[in-house]
Amino acid sequence: FILDNELLDASAFSDDYLPRNNVLYDVMRVINGVPLFWEAHYQRLEISARLSGLPLNYSRDDIYDKIMPLIRKADIANGNIKLVITPKSEKSPQKFLAWFIGHHYPQSVDYKLGVKTMILNAERKSPNIKLINLDLRNRCNKLIKENNVYEILLVDNENNITEGSRSNVFFIKDTEIITPLFTDVLPGITRAGILEICRSMNLKITERKVPVSEIKHLDGIFISGTSPKVLPVIRVDDFTFSFESILLKRIMVAFDAKIDEYISSH
Repeated sequence: FILDNELLDASAFSDDYLPRNNVLYDVMRVINGVPLFWEAHYQRLEISARLSGLPLNYSRDDIYDKIMPLIRKADIANGNIKLVITPKSEKSPQKFLAWFIGHHYPQSVDYKLGVKTMILNAERKSPNIKLINLDLRNRCNKLIKENNVYEILLVDNENNITEGSRSNVFFIKDTEIITPLFTDVLPGITRAGILEICRSMNLKITERKVPVSEIKHLDGIFISGTSPKVLPVIRVDDFTFSFESILLKRIMVAFDAKIDEYISSH
């Protein structure tokens, strides 16, 4: 793992490095040794730092130059890296940490048949900022394990679906792509790529609040994120959806092509 400018053996890692709250972080996927969409991930770190009032004392090149030796030393060509920037305190200066974390990539059958999800009434206080919230993360992980679902969809106090616990969510109605308002969600890197693809396809895109009661009238749902990419949803609680959407398959193929293009050019 990386601690500031040092590359250290994982056995030296300590939870004491990580305060419980107000910690900036990001999770980035590595494919064939290439940090995927790195520029966008750094930009999100900058935005989170600015909105939270926490300083970001590392440039894009600084962090990139720390990550690449980690990838080489760990000898992991494909995986997820967590980037953490701790706040400065009276007792400790700001620290940068990075390490490979366990990941759960969907299996090929999940992309063909879709995954199960469930609803949880919970809100993140600052959805546009990627801050560690261990309480919510642990709560969602427990529900995922107990109910054998892939993801938890968060619902706000007005009963609107906002986002997944670690993903963004999209809805399909006829040829329209609907997604929750930008102000209500974490601006995901994959989410932005999907919106770009939908625009290139001249699809109608609507960003608005989506109440839970509307689920039964939708033609399809999919989630997006670093690990799942573009992943169909077959069930939300007791509501089931078709996984045969031609429109969704077009988006999935286009996003995979976007990944391939980035890897080949980097």
